[in-house]
Amino acid sequence: MEIEKKQDETADERVIYELGYHVLPTVGDDRLPEEVQKIKEALEKHGAIFITEKFPAMMRLAYTIVRSVAGKREKYDTSYFGWIKFDLPVGEINKFKEEFDGNDSILRFIIIRTVKEDTRAPNHPVILKSNEEKTTKEKQVSTAKKDESKEKDAVISEEEL
Repeated sequence: MEIEKKQDETADERVIYELGYHVLPTVGDDRLPEEVQKIKEALEKHGAIFITEKFPAMMRLAYTIVRSVAGKREKYDTSYFGWIKFDLPVGEINKFKEEFDGNDSILRFIIIRTVKEDTRAPNHPVILKSNEEKTTKEKQVSTAKKDESKEKDAVISEEEL
């Protein structure tokens, strides 16, 4: 009984987070896996359990980001964007964030609290029905509505005139 209580408490003290990050384009394709591994090791050090992830891919940024690197102002129009979903003990996220702030290979990042389930919108095509494909019931309803509106327009009392 005592062991079950401790397991329940531990489960309640973990929170699901998602880390979205932009790696500098100057890192290059050859060093990118090393940078991702550093991020994962930092999370594991704080007790993270990984749920899912997307390995970073080169993307064009919506706007130019200016960042000071080694005393020089650098402009970036592209970056490698990736994300990791993980759960972490409650008090560890601030410690991880402080450590992650010092990573010079990261252009920008965001940490959000989320849920374990996949919340991305599915990529289903939108299928529109043509007039010929409408069911008989749909046609009957639309015809009845048209007839109703015509009757209201056609009947005018003498008082309305």
